[in-house]
Amino acid sequence: MLLYGITNRDYFEHVSETEQDMAVEVIIQCGDKKFWEQNSGDRIFMKQVYKQLLLKLQDYLPDFKIANAVIHFVEASPHMQNVDSMLRQAKQPERDRTIKR
Repeated sequence: MLLYGITNRDYFEHVSETEQDMAVEVIIQCGDKKFWEQNSGDRIFMKQVYKQLLLKLQDYLPDFKIANAVIHFVEASPHMQNVDSMLRQAKQPERDRTIKR
């Protein structure tokens, strides 16, 4: 089978040997600790803010796939952690479609 120009090899093994990541963690935070100390009642609105950010991210980068997204409200400042992966399309320049370390 031919997968991205790789024959007779496990894709995980191939990616492990390159400078290319299979997935990355992205952390998105709005406001710093001081802001949230002064505006702690507004934390409830962050769920909708982060939801809209994910939708926009998917619009701007349709090949950037979100595997998991978790919002942390109990820490000093609310933030969202995502595990994401960029799908590389066949016959597309590698520099445009891969995530580098």
